[in-house]
Amino acid sequence: MTNDCKKMKRALSVEEIQNLVEDELMKLNAFSVARKYITYRFQRALARQSNTTDDQILSLIECANEEVKQEFIKLTEYQLGLSSGTLDTVTES
Repeated sequence: MTNDCKKMKRALSVEEIQNLVEDELMKLNAFSVARKYITYRFQRALARQSNTTDDQILSLIECANEEVKQEFIKLTEYQLGLSSGTLDTVTES
């Protein structure tokens, strides 16, 4: 494993290190441990993906998303133009 790291001549990513660990566990015939490690990695990946999705949804709910803010501004300007009868002064960007 050390030789594999030296051959790359750069810092390894976390995923690359984890892949090397899996490979070594398989070479040692530690299949039960390897299976548990692979399952753990998969569960962590799902949790990270879920957290990212939650953050994206939360930003939409809080109107933290810039696109949502701009659409809200356009809609508000349009509605103000309708209510005041000056729709022709509202321009679309």
